[in-house]
Amino acid sequence: MSDPSNTPVNRQLNMALALAKAGYRVFPCKPFSKAPATTNGFYDATTDEDQIHAWFDRPGLNLAIATGDGLLVVDIDPKHDGDITWDELCSHHGTPLAPRHETPSGGYHLFFQAPGLTNTSGRIGKGIDTRGDGGYVLVPHSQLHDDDGEIIRYRCIERHALVTNPPVLLPDWIRTLLETPEAPQPRRDAYIAPRGDHGPADVLREHWSWHSELEHDGWQAERMSGGDLHWVRPGKPIHGGKSATLHPSGAFVVWTSERPAGGIPTRGSDGSTYSPFDYVVAYRCAGNTHAAVDWIRRTYMTAPGGGGTTPAPDPGPVGYGPQAGPTVPVLGEDFWNRRPVLSAIRDAARSRLVSPDALLIATLARWSAMTPPSYKLPPVVGGVGSFDFLGCVVAETSGGKSAANAVARDLVVNVNELVMMDYPVGSGEGLVQSFFVPEMGENDKPTGKQVVGKQALHFSVDEGMALMGQAGRSGTVILPTLCSAWSGDTLGQQNADATRRRVIPAGKVRVACVINMQASNGWRLFEDDVAALGFPGRLLFGSAHDPNAVLDAEMGEPISFPNLPIYGMTGVVLQYDPAITAEIKQRRIGTLTGEVAIEAVKSQHLLLQCKIAGLFTLQDGRSDVSLDDWAIAGELIRVSSETLDAMVSLKRLHDRDRSHALGASIAEREMVAEDIKERQYIAKLAARIRDHCTATPAPNKLARKLCSSDTRHRFEPALALAIHNGWVSVADDAISRL
Repeated sequence: MSDPSNTPVNRQLNMALALAKAGYRVFPCKPFSKAPATTNGFYDATTDEDQIHAWFDRPGLNLAIATGDGLLVVDIDPKHDGDITWDELCSHHGTPLAPRHETPSGGYHLFFQAPGLTNTSGRIGKGIDTRGDGGYVLVPHSQLHDDDGEIIRYRCIERHALVTNPPVLLPDWIRTLLETPEAPQPRRDAYIAPRGDHGPADVLREHWSWHSELEHDGWQAERMSGGDLHWVRPGKPIHGGKSATLHPSGAFVVWTSERPAGGIPTRGSDGSTYSPFDYVVAYRCAGNTHAAVDWIRRTYMTAPGGGGTTPAPDPGPVGYGPQAGPTVPVLGEDFWNRRPVLSAIRDAARSRLVSPDALLIATLARWSAMTPPSYKLPPVVGGVGSFDFLGCVVAETSGGKSAANAVARDLVVNVNELVMMDYPVGSGEGLVQSFFVPEMGENDKPTGKQVVGKQALHFSVDEGMALMGQAGRSGTVILPTLCSAWSGDTLGQQNADATRRRVIPAGKVRVACVINMQASNGWRLFEDDVAALGFPGRLLFGSAHDPNAVLDAEMGEPISFPNLPIYGMTGVVLQYDPAITAEIKQRRIGTLTGEVAIEAVKSQHLLLQCKIAGLFTLQDGRSDVSLDDWAIAGELIRVSSETLDAMVSLKRLHDRDRSHALGASIAEREMVAEDIKERQYIAKLAARIRDHCTATPAPNKLARKLCSSDTRHRFEPALALAIHNGWVSVADDAISRL
């Protein structure tokens, strides 16, 4: 009998069963294909486990789910600029936080609740299709082949996976677009340029910079060849071959087969040449010439009601123009009304004009510090967990990051002398040392040793850049110490001198910290040396802004937190609702089997959700974590995750700018080096002129003798240098040696 432990994991079967249990109708497709493998295609889709086993016991099949019956899938296809269209729409309407699967094309499927809608193509916008009643889509871990025969896959990450996240309600703005009859697209030749010497295309050409505009749209400069600069289209690897060429004349030729209509076909029609006006029409206005003209007029030509050529303040098409910093999401008003304690935190924040999100993070940190170390999370995955907590409040300068901690000090009152609240900490060694007190011997006399005498440490870092700067100094251990504390591990270092040994056993103390970070500096959290520690994944992120701030809020009574008894190291282990435990196990199994991929910077979010749910449970005087506790924690994780995404996006922009700066620096050094070499060549040539002018030759004759056609340009400056050095003189078209 074969060993079942050696049987390969049938990933498609596992995913199909999980989706069926969640209520989705599934069916198989042929290997490396979107074609159904059943007689009736998506009409055969089912949730019956026996049928699913019968289908997927055969390896290699792709997996699909039938859409419709309330399930609508929005398909974003970057090959047809669907990602650009979607970003423009979301910048205007807001981004729906729907479950998302990545498609092999580099796009993604978004899942919504929307009964009564059918399949569409381009109705929402260019490159965006939908699948509803009468449709289906492939899901992870289905596979296809690309044009080169390489295997490409459908993927998902845990936070976005449909199997663990229900579809969200379809936003009204998407439904409106789907239910609006399609308008005929204007022809490119429908616009007749105005008579005169200075039309919109001329104005655009005067203001246009191909380099900055292409970089704005996500193109990447690949290499220079002669005078031509080759570019790679958005979404394509930098070494994946050129997509376009920018000639010194300013002609921009796009070679990729995925180029939009427009421009002037090249000889052989293997490319198209775009002027700035052609480019705006094709790439920014979806082929709508009138929209391009209107934007040029509003942006660069006379403002309405004004004179001259002052540009109007209109930013142009949606998504175009100077890019602001990352948008940090906030918790919705419905969240704050879920419990009296949440409403109290919101009202307290608004009464003191700080962000409710920031105050909630500061409050959670204090609750964490006030929870004795003997209180544990259940060992559902691995060993027992701790309630140590790390938060990060994000805003710009004077955004109210530090003020939230001051309000939390009044809102959550600590009476436990063993809890060091608002304690100053300067280093990892200082953090560990703060827990130690002198050991007292007989007659209360110090023995010269130190022992752990404090229960918890709470501190805040008013400027996260200071912490990042300290972390970057050689020999410091502040970030590794915080990571160890968050995980409930042993703290301290083993020194040779026993009297100075500072080691705290795992689970004996509690650490809680809030870091305040400027959004523009958030990229520092994702530098390789910080991210490698797993530090950003342990942080609960929140915004210091409040878009719903009011002037008439009143602060109520301080929020109580139970003075929990200490039960020694045996501790108290919280209990989770069985449905929560089942969800945790299912998500963990998905990770172990490879069914669900987790982003490295979010690998600790499941444990973080457990911590937050437990803190709300303890604050309410309970030891059994409810589904409502879990849902509240899940909402905090969702917003924190979106904030983290914004910081990661900023990191990518910073890396791009840094790469550009490095490239410019290298180019400048190369220019300086070339200049030095050229000066050396000219100096040597000047000396040769001195040595070869004994017969008073004519300059042209001597130039032909000493220089080739490639070095002829150096003769004039070399002759000038020889004259300057007093070696030769020129008179009557002859060079004489002095």
